[in-house]
Amino acid sequence: MPAPEFTVSKGFNPARVGAPALSLLGLLACGGGKNNVGSADPDADPADDPAAGPSDYSPELGESEAPPSYDRAFVEDGLARVFGILPTLHAAPVLERYFEAMQGADADCPSRYESDGSVFWYADCESEAGVRYQGYAFDYVYEDADIYGDGNRWDMRVFSGAAVFEAEGSRMELSGGANLGQSSQDGYVLAVSDVRGWTAVSGARWSDESWVTAGVHPSLSMYAYSLVDGPGQALMVDGLIGGLGEDLPGVDLMSFGAGDEGIGFPCPAEAAGEIALRDAQGDWWVVVFDVDLDSWTRTGACDGCGAVYFQGELVGEACADPSPLLDWEVAPWSG
Repeated sequence: MPAPEFTVSKGFNPARVGAPALSLLGLLACGGGKNNVGSADPDADPADDPAAGPSDYSPELGESEAPPSYDRAFVEDGLARVFGILPTLHAAPVLERYFEAMQGADADCPSRYESDGSVFWYADCESEAGVRYQGYAFDYVYEDADIYGDGNRWDMRVFSGAAVFEAEGSRMELSGGANLGQSSQDGYVLAVSDVRGWTAVSGARWSDESWVTAGVHPSLSMYAYSLVDGPGQALMVDGLIGGLGEDLPGVDLMSFGAGDEGIGFPCPAEAAGEIALRDAQGDWWVVVFDVDLDSWTRTGACDGCGAVYFQGELVGEACADPSPLLDWEVAPWSG
């Protein structure tokens, strides 16, 4: 079966330069290169080199620090942790907490402006129910709408803003945006989730069992694809995750995903694309799997393992079971 042609690509950018690339650029900017301090011949006369500057001082430079040794156990444990939690890092908890907090509003706090179903508010007030609203927000609920102008009908909930809610010693911060949508298209269901910015919840009032209470901070675009008749699933993700722990402070997913036999995925036993894991020392380890999501082709052995790179150099391999990425039916956020 050929790769499905998804009609939505908002927020999914396979060519995005992620944190590992930026980190590598920063390292390259700080070391190497013909114009670095100390690269000139220390015995040369500065007067013979107009670019050498007014001083003949040349510092003693130590040997360059050796790269860290490859810790396969760290990478494989990190992959398993990310694969297990990734399907839960969707927008539903943000939207649920937001609409729950808005139930404490009254007619005057916060003052709201409505137009064609969209709601906007800006306030610093306390409602009669004892909820304090600070900041601003926009929310909208679409039903059977042609959101992207391509003729496909969507149901979608949308939030954006920068707001703080406080009540009974509890506090919730929402900054950025979240949207959750679903559309039935030609025998399959496409579901999208987008989380951007910062969400933090403390205290009992708005706490739940999701990532918003656990201190995890995703900034992710997720696309779930499932067949209507018969088994067949795929999940595609692009973005960043923070807050998974001191030993795994950052994760960057680049054109990343997984799929099964039902949709003709080229290697169901292996994830696809790239994922970078940051360790406690700030080093990034990039795992490149053997399925390319852009071309829907296999580029290496279908063995569940990917090549591991450190600053562009191949250092080994790492293996992980991708099945937790597809442990859902219609979408990770709908059971």
